[in-house]
Amino acid sequence: QKSCEDALEQEISMAKTTDSCSTSPDSDPVSLSVSFDAGWSTRGSGRSYNSDTGHSVLIGEKSRKCLAFESLSRRCRTCEYAEKHRKKAKKHTCYKNYAGSSKAMEPTMGVKLVKKIHSDKCRVAEFTMDNDSTTMTQINNKFENVKKKSDTNHVKKCISNALYGMNGSHKELKNSKTVKYIVKMVMYSIQQTQGKPDKLKSRLGEVVPHIYGCHENCSDWCSFKKDPTKPHQYKSLPYKKPLSNPLLRADLEKLIELYQSRAEKLAYLGSSQANEAFNTTVASKAPKTRYLVLH
Repeated sequence: QKSCEDALEQEISMAKTTDSCSTSPDSDPVSLSVSFDAGWSTRGSGRSYNSDTGHSVLIGEKSRKCLAFESLSRRCRTCEYAEKHRKKAKKHTCYKNYAGSSKAMEPTMGVKLVKKIHSDKCRVAEFTMDNDSTTMTQINNKFENVKKKSDTNHVKKCISNALYGMNGSHKELKNSKTVKYIVKMVMYSIQQTQGKPDKLKSRLGEVVPHIYGCHENCSDWCSFKKDPTKPHQYKSLPYKKPLSNPLLRADLEKLIELYQSRAEKLAYLGSSQANEAFNTTVASKAPKTRYLVLH
């Protein structure tokens, strides 16, 4: 707890320094950008979660330190033993503090963590997490003007999953090298135009023509522009040649249009990688493959 308090003071100080040009009065709460991700003590299948405990932390964007932590448990071994034997439970620290479903732990912890650091000194202005809309809905119901930032890794994963989902219709996408190349091109466009939604829209529009060997609209990032006299080689594509399937091109253009429509959000990405690293550390101390002994 002391570590989190110290980290929060450091985060506020760093945010003040970064936003020193702001016209906001010194008495106003400092706006913080944080990242969030939940972890569970047992593995989830992606469709069902049955863990009895969950944990999460808020990590500051400036300091990269834990500003607050939360853990929820649906069980207490001492209470259960007393209830089973119809006895009065002995005096103990009871860790049971949650009665909902395992999946609902994440939004509950998200709200609790934001509440912990909201004060006269600071407030959460930007919240980086995966694409779980339930958590953001509950946070926005409790707190005003909290903007959600998508996590870079989750955006990349969504693009990759969309392409692999198309491989039943297009044999070119059965080759993982092709999928990785397209994902790389899209992510380069997103990462190199952060903070510029209009430029991001334009840059995304250059991706599909480039992959199909058309470089007329490519900007200075395209190596073909450096020396148009030399044939452009696609080192990451099979046979080092551009794609040619018109049906695949039509589907790729539809996918790009979808991401162009989300340019306002994609132009301001964050990262919850530090939270995932924290959850990995927790799992190394209490592996998900082992039975977790409850207090």
